[in-house]
Amino acid sequence: MLQLKAISDTVNIYVKSDPYIPIDIDFGFWDPSIDPTLYWRTGDLKKTLIEIGIGKKRGEIRSITLVLFPKYKIGITEKILNNKIEENGLPLLETKKWDADTHLDEVGNFDIYLGKNNITITFASNEVESQIINDRIVFYFDKNKQLCSIEIKDFSLAEINNLKEYLS
Repeated sequence: MLQLKAISDTVNIYVKSDPYIPIDIDFGFWDPSIDPTLYWRTGDLKKTLIEIGIGKKRGEIRSITLVLFPKYKIGITEKILNNKIEENGLPLLETKKWDADTHLDEVGNFDIYLGKNNITITFASNEVESQIINDRIVFYFDKNKQLCSIEIKDFSLAEINNLKEYLS
């Protein structure tokens, strides 16, 4: 699981969605020749896969790509509504696990929840202790600073309808 190390300043985000990659988010600009991108991937790695790109040196989140996905659920999990600490910024994550590898695959489950104008991807059912907000993306962490969920907010009705179609 991904662990929070620190928080940096917020960055610009770019959210894209299409029938082949329903969620594709880029955070800011970076030069991979100066600082390579590491990729944390989870899901069953055959029928479900989400990939999060992370800067090797600082640990900043660079991208989130939903590649293969489970059937979505309607609504939101209650644990997200009970968070306690809220900060603005971009999470910096621990990258010590990688050593020389550029990918870290952790087989696990994740769920997708569609709301009225948001989508939430949940990795763990742990109780949320804090949230970090970067523009319309909210990262939820538990008491051990483990990433539990990611919420993408402020979708239009047309975008939500497209997501329902793409995720079916």
